[in-house]
Amino acid sequence: MTPRLTPQRIYCGIDTHENTHHAAIITDTGILLEHRQFETTATGYEELVAWIRLHGDPISVGIEGTSSYGAGISRHLRRRKIKVVEVPRPNRKLRRSVGKSDPIDAEAAARAVLARHQLSEPKHGDGPIEAIRALRVARSSAVKSATASMNAIRSMLVTAPDALRAQLRGYSTTALLDACIALDVDTTALTDPTNATILALRSLAQRTRQLRTEAGELKKHLAKLVAEIAPKTSDVFGLGPDTAAALLVTVGDNPERLKSESSFATSAE
Repeated sequence: MTPRLTPQRIYCGIDTHENTHHAAIITDTGILLEHRQFETTATGYEELVAWIRLHGDPISVGIEGTSSYGAGISRHLRRRKIKVVEVPRPNRKLRRSVGKSDPIDAEAAARAVLARHQLSEPKHGDGPIEAIRALRVARSSAVKSATASMNAIRSMLVTAPDALRAQLRGYSTTALLDACIALDVDTTALTDPTNATILALRSLAQRTRQLRTEAGELKKHLAKLVAEIAPKTSDVFGLGPDTAAALLVTVGDNPERLKSESSFATSAE
């Protein structure tokens, strides 16, 4: 009888980028089998999975950046029942001595999995917590942009023409926005610093008002989503939607991966 051959056990490492990923495969004894580049598309992901399985039985795949460029391929591999682990960035000393290239980084990721060096289970990013994260990112951007444009208004008023500065002195933030938006400007005479400054102030004030409105609407959606997904968390005394959302995003859609305080702290980084 011909003995039945069993697939060899392999590890894979993936160096992730925006448009392409570079993967390397090693055996469970550390022998490099092959490395190859794939596009970050559905077709590319399927080709990567087929390529991995062509070489053997994947024990796990190590990916750096599962919450950024590696998010898509991480989700795809999990759907194909292939274990994914987060690997740390390549050692800087090793990079200086060996060099920096996609094949080298992919192989380093595979060897980190083989050595079980500083591995962690990544966030799944495919459930309701990912929805919260998306809204939180949008709101945070709106808040930061509104603060920046408001600071620009106050900075511009410091050097504004005297009459305009005196006209807008002493207003609260909300009242100052109203006053700037209500200013009359002659757009046919923008060589006059006063007219140009008025136009700039109006533009900044309108932008700030719009961004504040966006941030407020997103906060309402966040609060509703948090209350729906994690009612016990949102019911904690003094815990607002922003704080509750931050905690939920840190935990992720697969909280069972956090087995200690240190793993929680690492997840929050």
